Amino acid sequence: MKMEKVEDAKIIETPDEIIKITASGICGSDLHLYHQGDLFMEPGFVIGHEPMGIVEEIGKDVKN
Repeated sequence: MKMEKVEDAKIIETPDEIIKITASGICGSDLHLYHQGDLFMEPGFVIGHEPMGIVEEIGKDVKN
């Protein structure tokens, strides 16, 4: 497992949102994937699906 620096996100489609993640956690489902290894994860797979953050930018179709 490693951290990588990636390009900044961009609005591509009108319902897109860009969130600056300030905290993220992993949970049991992430740990199962980690312990199973490459059976389920391809290179570049991102774990951590419980993020919190600040809305930085929204597409024109985002109303709420």
